[in-house]
Amino acid sequence: TADTSTDTTADDSSDTAVGTLEPIDTTPFILPDDMPQPPDLAPNDDDVKHILLVGADYVSDNGLSDIMVVASINNTEKTITCTSLMRDTYVYIPIDGGRRTKLNSAHQLGGTKLLMDTIELNFGIKLDNYMKLDFDKAVDVFDHLGGLEMRIDEAEAKFIKGCVPSSDLVFDPSKADSEGFITVHLNGAELRAHARNRSTGGGVDFNRTRRQRDILTAAFEKGKTMSNLQLLSFLAQVLPLVDTDISRMEFLGYVQHASSYSSYEFQTFRIPAPYCWKYWSYYILITDPERTINEWYDLVYN
Repeated sequence: TADTSTDTTADDSSDTAVGTLEPIDTTPFILPDDMPQPPDLAPNDDDVKHILLVGADYVSDNGLSDIMVVASINNTEKTITCTSLMRDTYVYIPIDGGRRTKLNSAHQLGGTKLLMDTIELNFGIKLDNYMKLDFDKAVDVFDHLGGLEMRIDEAEAKFIKGCVPSSDLVFDPSKADSEGFITVHLNGAELRAHARNRSTGGGVDFNRTRRQRDILTAAFEKGKTMSNLQLLSFLAQVLPLVDTDISRMEFLGYVQHASSYSSYEFQTFRIPAPYCWKYWSYYILITDPERTINEWYDLVYN
């Protein structure tokens, strides 16, 4: 099958005023104390479903949600869009009279419900469902999928090897393309390490969310090659590992439509959009929320 995936995020690291990858402003930044007004762009729509995918660390009761991706299925336009939400984005969290802090804190403060409320409030994305995995269980899910073919560079290979001592991953420079990447098969533990890597390639969390989108793209492409019977078997293996509010019957409905989803265009996006953000202290500030949400809306709905 042809690769119909599209990544609409751009490399904005060259913009030294807005979109820079280095902290540029540590002076106090005053934001209004009142609750933000969410954009009214993503109404509930039977033809578009938004599912929040959460990867959480369970050191504390709820843990920080270090992976947050909104998967949007548009049955009219026949697209599936996976949108990364940056963990350090400065947002209003509706708890204890309102707090302004990093987006990934919402899950730690109040679990999935508070995280979903925070996303809807700040970005206007009305989420239909959620699927949540802790990082240890993610290894089993990837292994049940049979691992994935991933394109990685030498630094990423070294990072994976450092996190997974049992890995037999070898980076062969003679097989690298013109950009210094090779394509290798990664198992569950290696994929978890790759998804959590925020140490190589510059850009810190920007490159980490790019890796996560790459993994989702590879999983979608692999899913297109699986029969309904294989998908049902995979579903039976992984559902006990996943915390979700999607019923088994709803999952079966998605499986029944799997053959049609294989023809959908797979797209990826990131919030904040390129050139619409800057670092402030340890936070990411969205400097142009209207442009960010409009770009997301145009991609998902049009």
